[in-house]
Amino acid sequence: MIPLTPEMIGTQLLNGLVLGMILALTAMGLSLIFGLMGVVNFAHGVFYAIGAYLGYVIISSGFNFWTAILLTPIIVGLIGASIERGLFSKIYQIPHYFQLFLSFGLILVITELIRILWGPLGKPLSIPDELDLILKLGTFTYPIYRIFIIIFTIVLAICVWIFLQKTELGLLIRAGIDDREMTEGLGINLSRVYTITFALGTAIAGISGLVAAPLVLVHPEMGLDIIIKAFIVVIVGGMGSFRGPIISSIILMTISTLTVLFWPPLADIIIFIFMAVFLIIKPTGLFGELYF
Repeated sequence: MIPLTPEMIGTQLLNGLVLGMILALTAMGLSLIFGLMGVVNFAHGVFYAIGAYLGYVIISSGFNFWTAILLTPIIVGLIGASIERGLFSKIYQIPHYFQLFLSFGLILVITELIRILWGPLGKPLSIPDELDLILKLGTFTYPIYRIFIIIFTIVLAICVWIFLQKTELGLLIRAGIDDREMTEGLGINLSRVYTITFALGTAIAGISGLVAAPLVLVHPEMGLDIIIKAFIVVIVGGMGSFRGPIISSIILMTISTLTVLFWPPLADIIIFIFMAVFLIIKPTGLFGELYF
């Protein structure tokens, strides 16, 4: 076992928080889409990958990281809206397994398109110079870019929460999540709300891929790597909940990073074990409702 020091434990706790924040961004959009639309979108991870590749393209074209942060969610959101209107909107009234088939098909098609456009090999994306610094925290140091991810995710989550709570469109989204049939019965056309929600969810996944890109190699399968974990935290947090995936992401990633210190082979499967045990105790998740 690795000799434990306070510095090592502190570093791993922060690493778990950073990984949890990245995962929370992806899971947040996934949960919104499922909560309103009932779409179990396994293709959500490819929007994470698209965001990372768009960031690579924008920065490689001579623009800076901050321009990429502004443009990436807009472009990914527009792609998501187009896919929702062109594909998913056609199959809402038929059995849900058609949505699963469609999402799996999208994974294959978009992943292959990424390989065709950028090749099968990974692409490096550097940390912006102004954030490529080290911060001293007591007796140990930590990269400022990782601290930026924590702060950025908190700010973005607050902005999305304010949008859902304080705007008319946000109220419509929440009403549709709470009682879709009643909302439609009041004469509100949810089709536009569906498109905007899908665009918002995919835009959040895209920006998650961008901020994660300097920490991981940008590669075609990176969306597949995160989507399984995203579904786990959505299930544990509660399907359709906004805060649930954020809290469960932080908990599960912290558990995973701390497990590395004690038994590294267990780190990759500990979150699956935690999910199984947790759902036996509370099948609705932390903040969700029972859907069956």
